[in-house]
Amino acid sequence: MADIFLNSYFKLPTPFLFGVPLILFFAVKKFYTVEFGWETFFFIAANLLYYAIGQDDYKPAIVNCITFIVCMLYFKSFIGDNNARFKIAVFLFFILLGISVCIMLADHLFPQRVDSLRSTLLGSPVTQSPTGISTTIFTFGYQLAAFTSFTIVAAFLWKRSMFLPVVALFACLIAAWYGMQRSALIAFGLSVIGFTLFYYKERAIPILGATLVGCLLFFLLVLKPYASTSDNILDKTNRNTENGENRSELFFENLKIYADYPFGLVFYGKQWKDAITGSYVFSSGITSHNAYLMFFTYLGPFVGIALLLGLYYPAFKAFKFAAFNIRKPQHKLFVALCFSLLAISINSLFHNAWLVNANGPTVFLYAAILHKYDLNTDV
Repeated sequence: MADIFLNSYFKLPTPFLFGVPLILFFAVKKFYTVEFGWETFFFIAANLLYYAIGQDDYKPAIVNCITFIVCMLYFKSFIGDNNARFKIAVFLFFILLGISVCIMLADHLFPQRVDSLRSTLLGSPVTQSPTGISTTIFTFGYQLAAFTSFTIVAAFLWKRSMFLPVVALFACLIAAWYGMQRSALIAFGLSVIGFTLFYYKERAIPILGATLVGCLLFFLLVLKPYASTSDNILDKTNRNTENGENRSELFFENLKIYADYPFGLVFYGKQWKDAITGSYVFSSGITSHNAYLMFFTYLGPFVGIALLLGLYYPAFKAFKFAAFNIRKPQHKLFVALCFSLLAISINSLFHNAWLVNANGPTVFLYAAILHKYDLNTDV
């Protein structure tokens, strides 16, 4: 999510600046007649408990809630039942993600020029490179997971021959290779496997096996020879190993902290900085890099699970509908969106940002899927 700086002190979230005029002046349905679902209540409650109370930080809670509400209003009010507007919105969204991927690739070739461009586009200093329209590599990983999963599923569902899906798959692998995000690659892979299983059912195993062999050959013959000559996912993995990075160690250490505060840090009047005192693993202040585990660490099993179910149950129903209608041509776009959200949700298992953080791609996909599902099942 980019911010628009009005001056050196005051800034607005981009969705607010660009979304509100569309809602006010070009809406299909007046915003004051729009009915919000329970997911909006759960989102606001999660932000208040997780940020405002748990971390004593009101700013992200306010910004996240503004972003979420504006995005929901955008679909309910501006998009409404206008299918053409919905398709254009989705098309523009993934065009922007595609541009971000292209900027990442260009950043490998012309780092100084592209970093300057990225800083201008974002309105804030760039902290990590090479990447796309984001200040950090891990933020770009969410864009990459959403874009690659949508691309391969859409290419398959709209195929005229197998040439398009094959080209799309190799393009996605190249983007993941130079995008340097292992988590995004895992999320992309699991999303594609899930799609294949739902689409082909009992025939999925030999198809997945052949695809895996093709990907391995592509890696060995095309990508691996350039592993030592450029920044890539393999090079980053080797560097992280040499620096002693161990995500599993972070995960299990977080579980120990969770065991010390089983009802959640909020109910003990603690924050993360208090809980990690004396822990050598988290001595630098880092987290476990698992958004859901951190959420449960703060809010505990009862409140945490209740809020998680309240937020994701509507998305689960939408995904179930997509899975059962995966072969119907009229639901192609909806299916591609659902598997894109699946990938980005898996990616949150390895990082801190997720739906409650109002992560840009996640909120858009979530709102789009819930809105389209309501239209598909409205009788």
